[in-house]
Amino acid sequence: MKRISKQTIIKLAVITVLLAVIITFTALIYAYNKEALPIDAVIRDFAYQIRGQKGGFIHILTRIVTELGDYTGVFILLLLVGIFTKFDERFFMLGIAALTMHFANSTFKHIVERARPFAEYMWQEESSTSFPSGHSATAGVLYTTALIYVLNSNASAKLKLAAKIGFPITVLVVMATRLILGVHYFSDVCTGASFGALIAISISFLLPYAEKLYDFGLSKVKEFLKKEKTENQ
Repeated sequence: MKRISKQTIIKLAVITVLLAVIITFTALIYAYNKEALPIDAVIRDFAYQIRGQKGGFIHILTRIVTELGDYTGVFILLLLVGIFTKFDERFFMLGIAALTMHFANSTFKHIVERARPFAEYMWQEESSTSFPSGHSATAGVLYTTALIYVLNSNASAKLKLAAKIGFPITVLVVMATRLILGVHYFSDVCTGASFGALIAISISFLLPYAEKLYDFGLSKVKEFLKKEKTENQ
């Protein structure tokens, strides 16, 4: 019988925690008729008090930083992963993870259909429903995947430590921007980030198979090009 690796056990444990967070917040939201939970109201009002005026420094900064959890973040990270991996299977798996998250999160939003916080206090226009946060989910899937890549690479111990600190902080920062911009509740961003991380970790189990498929496809392409070159000589 094949022994389960320590890394697999850790991943399964994290998946269990993430599922518990998602299920708990979803159940609570329905219990409160999709209105703000007590913790949502407290954090929402606190964000309103500390963020200052619209058009100020905090407003401009959060509008910029929040893009790390949107299409800009996807493009930048895909480009960086593509460059550092020479566009191997990890590049494609990150794209698949991002697409999976997008469709899964959109479906989740349509099922729950929770209204956003007070429209008059929103610093950014949003047309979709509130739960779960799409930006937080995008950050969760992107930077969790990137963290897994770094930890599974031959990077130095210092770089791995930086990734362990930097990528989770990036997710937390994106979550915070959604609260400061007034477009999401605390439960929205927690569930979104958990959902994104859950998808990233789940898809990471497919990486060994993706690598084999990529190597097989690459070998076939090389054989074809070699054959074409021989025939043309």
